[in-house]
Amino acid sequence: SNYLYDSWRVRNYGGGPDLKGNLTMSWSSLDSRHSVTVINRFVGSYQNLDYQDSYDNGNDYVRSIVNRSISSYHSVDLQYNYVHEWANENLGTTLLTLGALDAFNSELPFHYNGPLNYDAYQFDGRGRRLYARVLMQF
Repeated sequence: SNYLYDSWRVRNYGGGPDLKGNLTMSWSSLDSRHSVTVINRFVGSYQNLDYQDSYDNGNDYVRSIVNRSISSYHSVDLQYNYVHEWANENLGTTLLTLGALDAFNSELPFHYNGPLNYDAYQFDGRGRRLYARVLMQF
């Protein structure tokens, strides 16, 4: 399939999820040195517009695994921040950030789609990713 046709079909025939969104919750200490953020990313279930074509043109194996709808999905991102103020004011402050995207390595809903087996238009298939950042402010 080509990108322009797929984009047109999704816009005109509702090939994506009806519900999609993020819920973010944050907490910070009274002195604002520590903070924690949790983000729940949700994608609702939706119809597989390629089902009939895949079923009609697929072999027995494809017909046994192709599905009419794509299941809903959610993942959780976590982030912790710590602000350090140096005794020497000329050094300013340092912000340390530690985080995890898709912290629990949520399983992507199955979608027969060649080698990926997930809908790359809706989901990020990279799995859990950890990160750290140090930001020095003068």
